Amino acid sequence: MDSQPQPHLSTGRNLKIGLFHLGSGMADVITTGVWNRIMISDLGFAATPIGLLIALRYFLAPLGVWAGRMSDQHSIGGYRRLFWVWLGRGMLAISIAALGLTTAHVARGAPADVGVWLALSLALLAFSLGYALSGSTFLALIYDRSAEHQRGRAVGIVWTFLLLGFTVGG
Repeated sequence: MDSQPQPHLSTGRNLKIGLFHLGSGMADVITTGVWNRIMISDLGFAATPIGLLIALRYFLAPLGVWAGRMSDQHSIGGYRRLFWVWLGRGMLAISIAALGLTTAHVARGAPADVGVWLALSLALLAFSLGYALSGSTFLALIYDRSAEHQRGRAVGIVWTFLLLGFTVGG
């Protein structure tokens, strides 16, 4: 049920596809920049476990290939790619909330016991999985929905908004 290529990408559709990656850039800054600084500089945790948790998304990036393959071969609820995009973004939203709540709990003086590290690890695992599932699948959706002569513009808008997300998020 994913729609067919549009003969012309309207301004509204360009904005819609760009806002997706604007949010991606902002989420990236929150997790890799702000959380990293808070945990290491402000709360005094060792950089090695924090760096490894942040690097999870790069270790799990190959799952994006699997999600893309699944979205190519199977439709879920009548949609091929949108299921994976929304599943990944839902995981991102939940993980950022969990990461913020757990970090605030530690910042209030709670001991960083096994439960806290487990919550932090699960939050960043969900973030990494969400990023892997939705990122490449979203780019494939753009390819599917845009006419051949407008694909370059659509991808250019997406990456421009991603860079704006880094700037705005910072």
